[in-house]
Amino acid sequence: VLREQDQTPFVWRVDPKGGRANKSPIKIGLESSNDTQILEGLVPGDVVVLRGHERLQPDALITQARKIDTQ
Repeated sequence: VLREQDQTPFVWRVDPKGGRANKSPIKIGLESSNDTQILEGLVPGDVVVLRGHERLQPDALITQARKIDTQ
């Protein structure tokens, strides 16, 4: 989970059809040092960027992806 300057939480969500990443605002619940509960803004199956987001720009083409289990 990342935060805008105004502290609004977001993730970089990847469009499954075009493979492009864009900011997607989310609502978070409980947080710990290792986990964050996402209450709104994502659905099961959404793909998000976990590494390398520091260099992303809106509509960036994502060429490498790895599926992880979030259950």
